[in-house]
Amino acid sequence: MCTKISNKEIVKGIKERDSETYAYLLGYHKLYMATIMKQGVNREDAKDLIQEVFTSLYDNIDLYDESMGCFFTWLMTVMENKAKRLKRQKLMVGYVSISRVNSRLAYSTCDRKVISTLTYDEKSKVCLYFTKNLTNEELAIIENVDISTIKRRKKAIKEMLKQKVTKDN
Repeated sequence: MCTKISNKEIVKGIKERDSETYAYLLGYHKLYMATIMKQGVNREDAKDLIQEVFTSLYDNIDLYDESMGCFFTWLMTVMENKAKRLKRQKLMVGYVSISRVNSRLAYSTCDRKVISTLTYDEKSKVCLYFTKNLTNEELAIIENVDISTIKRRKKAIKEMLKQKVTKDN
């Protein structure tokens, strides 16, 4: 790591777009990764999030108030909050109401329970196939498969959800 730099020097370096300050901050890359991944974010998303934080850091350095505490504490809090927000967004994308899949599956009391038993891939497929209002042709293009494969997959997912719903009732 580099020698310690004071809060004022870091903020001044960021405002002046100083490459040494940037290099100093990037020297803590492993710490940033660990902090973000501790929030349940995968490695690739963590890398993207760090880049996003640094981009917004340089654009919004005026939001940092030195009287509120150490620069690194502020930076780590920003990273943790963005990681939590990203994780929440990913969970919301994965959640879909079964009642939208098939009207016969409209058991609103068990929606969350059933959805929580699905794998990430299953949730993604349910969301893509049944909530995006895409035609089978569009889905086939997105998935790079035949239309008949899409029809088979949709039928299999509906059957799996029916079994899970009836099993839980």
